[in-house]
Amino acid sequence: MASKFLTDDRVAPFVLGCQDKSFILDDEIARFPLQPYFVLLFVRVVLASRHAGLWRFNPSSLKGVPRELPQQKTSSTSSQDVVTNWKRFVPILALLISFLSAILFTI
Repeated sequence: MASKFLTDDRVAPFVLGCQDKSFILDDEIARFPLQPYFVLLFVRVVLASRHAGLWRFNPSSLKGVPRELPQQKTSSTSSQDVVTNWKRFVPILALLISFLSAILFTI
């Protein structure tokens, strides 16, 4: 039973986007998938154009060139800064709670 989401315009560009033409196995460049050039061109031009924005998440381009890993964005505050700020806030919070409880219990 085939899924309605597994269509040729999704599967073929996904398979081509997962190839790596620079992969070396036993001192030979591994050529996968072995397809005629016109089939690869048809997939790139016709089938991949419908969902062109999705293929940027493939590990390689549709030509088989590996992509660099995306760089993780660093935030302006590190986790160590958050812990330090929280440690400063705890005594103030304890003092405020003690004043509030003293006021509530004296009424």
